[in-house]
Amino acid sequence: MGAKNESTKLSLDSIGQMLSKEREIFEAQNINNIDLNGINRGLREERIYDTLSVITHNINGIKNNNSKLYTLMDFVREKNIQIVGLCETNISEKEGKAFVKTIYDYRCIWSKQEKDKIKGKGTAILVSKKWEKHIAQIENPIANFIKIRMDFKRFRLHVYQLYISHDNKEENEATLKALKYEISKQKKHDHYIIMGDFNTTPNPSIDRYPIKRQPKSKIMEWLKASIMIDTFRSVNPREVDFTWTNNQVQSRIDMIWISNELAERIIKAKHIDAEFITGSDHKIVNTKIDISKIIHKQREAQGKKANRYRKIYLYKEATEEQWERYKEKLENIVKHKKLMHLVETANSQMDLDKIWEILNKALDTAATEYIPNKRIRNGPKKDKQNKCIDEDRKYLNKLGQFIRKCRKKLGKRIDDEEKIKINRDIDLINAATNKNIYQVKEEWNMVWLIPAKQIWKELNYEFKMKEKREKSERIKRKIEERCSNIQVNQRQFISSIFDKQFRKIEIDRLIEMDENNEELLITEPEEVMAKASAFYKTI
Repeated sequence: MGAKNESTKLSLDSIGQMLSKEREIFEAQNINNIDLNGINRGLREERIYDTLSVITHNINGIKNNNSKLYTLMDFVREKNIQIVGLCETNISEKEGKAFVKTIYDYRCIWSKQEKDKIKGKGTAILVSKKWEKHIAQIENPIANFIKIRMDFKRFRLHVYQLYISHDNKEENEATLKALKYEISKQKKHDHYIIMGDFNTTPNPSIDRYPIKRQPKSKIMEWLKASIMIDTFRSVNPREVDFTWTNNQVQSRIDMIWISNELAERIIKAKHIDAEFITGSDHKIVNTKIDISKIIHKQREAQGKKANRYRKIYLYKEATEEQWERYKEKLENIVKHKKLMHLVETANSQMDLDKIWEILNKALDTAATEYIPNKRIRNGPKKDKQNKCIDEDRKYLNKLGQFIRKCRKKLGKRIDDEEKIKINRDIDLINAATNKNIYQVKEEWNMVWLIPAKQIWKELNYEFKMKEKREKSERIKRKIEERCSNIQVNQRQFISSIFDKQFRKIEIDRLIEMDENNEELLITEPEEVMAKASAFYKTI
């Protein structure tokens, strides 16, 4: 056994020495001019920017019911939507910033509010973190108009979220003037998305019921005469579908307009019923565009960073037995892949990179199997106090998904595999909420849909009440905490009053020069703390 271990150790040492030696030779000969990444880029790139999915929604206020926004964002994540436009939020910019901690995977941009009026005001744009880094400009001249500009290589995207009111002609004129000015500056690589609630229809004969002539809207007339295309009507030229109703009048007043070049690449444009998402009387308007030919793609490494979870290994918790098994597994993979033979016959940059790739996968495979590990979420941690509410929202959203599916596929047969999965989820919802939702049968039907809708409404009401209680308790707790800080923590009390931002620098590694004047990386927390403290004392 000892001889075998010694042989394996020599083999692994030989691999390391060989790889280092070959790397030095190639670098000395400038063989690095061979761009392996360029050769394999088509295989390695994760095409994050192939499609752009956008929605706009009149959410009818989130000031007194912020669960609407959380439920909508769950839907947005499920459908992988990159840009979300909201109007009639009825909250100020400062109030909107309170959502940042909970909606950590989207950049939230809220419009500024007028001090004398909030009802019927407020727009917002939410951008996925994968796209957020491309935001180059944000403009918000008035409360119901917000614009962002996103810059890519050979592609510039201007996104506008609007709310056109019925009675504020002065504001509407200002909005139209701003739009005309922006479009007049269009350059070769500029593309536009203008979306929101326009409170008018492009064609009353098919976009309104009952049919009634409306006063001409200057913004709508300008949109129809400009380079912009109505996405829904472009894809569905004769379909009659409305986005808003008050049980007497129905109309298509929520729209997404895009510039000509983008319009040629529309994949789909549709309306989504929001009854079991936000409860708004406006539908969600969705457009998906193929932009793979006009935008640069993102590399695989950047795509991995955007994942919501990552794996970390708990090396300190590994036992001697686990390390031995890890070692044996690694030896078997190296032997199976004939790595020594590859090392001996390597004669190009591509061969070396292939060897490195095999080693990397071998280490990861062996560690995953035998070294304790766990998945952690990228981004800020969730508030433990909201964990219970998050669970309730999860069950509510899941039931809402089944109801929407039933309405869409009414009368159609359910696959056996899908039926088993849905019934299993229904059992979990029943157990968690003490409800009695019927299990689905052979096909989607009204017998299941009607009671399921009633239970969803009951759960939604209970959830809102629970959330209000939680919010009230948090407010009370924070008030008590602030009052106690007056006596025991005056520094925090003053910082809170002046709304001072808390900033800190976290040092978790250091580079030090050793006696041979070579860089030495220090990562042990105790050593980092001691050396950092000693360094700052000398300043």
